[in-house]
Amino acid sequence: MTVIEVVIVLGILGVLISIGAMNARPPAERLAANAVQSFVQQSRFEAVRSNRPVVVSYAPETRSLTARRSASSTISTSRSS
Repeated sequence: MTVIEVVIVLGILGVLISIGAMNARPPAERLAANAVQSFVQQSRFEAVRSNRPVVVSYAPETRSLTARRSASSTISTSRSS
């Protein structure tokens, strides 16, 4: 092999490794979605365990989720179209 061939092979390997490294790291959106799903599932388990409704809410100003037990046994929901 000549020096030019070695440089070309190393360049191709570098590109392939960088593509693989980008795909190996999960995106931040997927991590956040998994965290929300886990929180909602945990809240659901708490509702089943306590036999009471649990309300999950999101506070945009603090970017946080909260869960609290509802005092009544019914939950009213509203959907915006």
